[in-house]
Amino acid sequence: MSKKSYSRLCILIITGLWIGLIFVPGGIGHADIGWPPVSPAGASVGLQDDFQTNVRMVSEEVHLNIEAFERPIPEGESDSPAYWMRGLVDARFVMRNLGETQEAFDVWFPLAASTRYTEVLMYEMTPENIVQDFKVRVDGKQIKTAQVNAPSVGIPEFESPWAKFAMVFPPSQDVIIQVNYTVYPGGRRPFGDFEYILQTGAGWKDSIGEATIVVHLPYNVTTETVSLSGNDVYGYPLAPQPEGFMVEKDTLTWHFTGLEPAAKDNIFINMLEPGRYSKLVQARAQVLKTPNSANAQLQLARALSEAIQIIKVVQKNGGGITLAQEVNAAYERALELSPERPEIYGEYANWLMRSGSGWQLFIGGTCPEILCNLVKKGLEKFPDDPELKKIDEFIRLSQEEAALNATLQAKPTDTQVVTESPTPVPTKTLPVATLTPSPTVTPSSQVMIQPSITVEPSPTALPDTGKREYNGLVPASLLILAVLAGLLGFVFYRRSRKG
Repeated sequence: MSKKSYSRLCILIITGLWIGLIFVPGGIGHADIGWPPVSPAGASVGLQDDFQTNVRMVSEEVHLNIEAFERPIPEGESDSPAYWMRGLVDARFVMRNLGETQEAFDVWFPLAASTRYTEVLMYEMTPENIVQDFKVRVDGKQIKTAQVNAPSVGIPEFESPWAKFAMVFPPSQDVIIQVNYTVYPGGRRPFGDFEYILQTGAGWKDSIGEATIVVHLPYNVTTETVSLSGNDVYGYPLAPQPEGFMVEKDTLTWHFTGLEPAAKDNIFINMLEPGRYSKLVQARAQVLKTPNSANAQLQLARALSEAIQIIKVVQKNGGGITLAQEVNAAYERALELSPERPEIYGEYANWLMRSGSGWQLFIGGTCPEILCNLVKKGLEKFPDDPELKKIDEFIRLSQEEAALNATLQAKPTDTQVVTESPTPVPTKTLPVATLTPSPTVTPSSQVMIQPSITVEPSPTALPDTGKREYNGLVPASLLILAVLAGLLGFVFYRRSRKG
């Protein structure tokens, strides 16, 4: 092989390594994607395991009021929605002793529980990551509580913080317990997960007579503000759980009678940050006011993109693919109105790279037509624009590496091992309430969405130990490429010395 060929091969290999290390936020699979930040859920008051009582929970009424709330962001937690909104819980329990004698015992409440990502919360347990501002009133009077460690909800192998408080239940008499506290969402920005665990109320006498859980949002429930279908990257449903909820303007309500609570009854909702939605509403209003303003279109594109969950590609949270198409339309309109501004080409191209085109280039060297045409047109108008030149170079290097990989894979090997592809496990999607979708625009181009990135969850698997701020591990193949690059560079150096 000539020195020129060696040099070219080394450059291509190093380019592939650079693309993997710098651009890609992780490979396929939950270990590479990384687990999301997790925060504790609200819950019903309960009892210690196997405790027997004649006290019944006659009724449970819970109001979860979600609001925008900003607080300082610790280092490494920038992707957590817990610093941008919160939930204020007001829960009222009517208890009745059905026995003939008075009962006195401790009532328990989990301060750090999650039934969706139980192991992750246990692994990331910190003194601060518990239910905040927990207060208890009994028949209108505030009482003292104590914090203790006990087996966690759903995974007793771990211990987690609980609150406990002493109670007395006279026979045939209603006792009203009222609890108030603050919870913060888990998940990844710009969406957040809120949970309310009903199964902790399973230890009381008989069933729960009536249970009503009302989630109050800071905006109306739409397909943009609340995830109403689809699964997340781990295979969990995004729609509110369990099914059978009612929607009225800005509330979601679950009502149960004769409930024997289990894990399937726990409440879950995935919702857009209030601040992001407010920006989107304002940007849409400005476009209606000034439809021929390129700046208004750019602000709309930015506000739309900030209301979309992207993990390598556009995800199914909220408006998802529909909003991504609206982003494209807003950028196209901005270019129509101000074709002389190179920064619009660069910003649009970067959006396309971030929303799926970059991932397509990395995994197969395929440049989506919309991206390649945009960059080509931009460079024809502005050949010296640094942003467009950088993206064009990335496209070229990605395609060259893909061609090299195809050449190497096409070469026959001495032995070939054939393995049977595993049968994919179907992901169950639960039905949700039918809502009228928010108005959408006709897409001017296709947006990539890749459901195959999802991973079947393992309820008992321990979480990935990698730190979340890296959001991904370097694929092993890239490490091999690094070694090959070094070896080939050494060979090239030796040959050049001999030559």
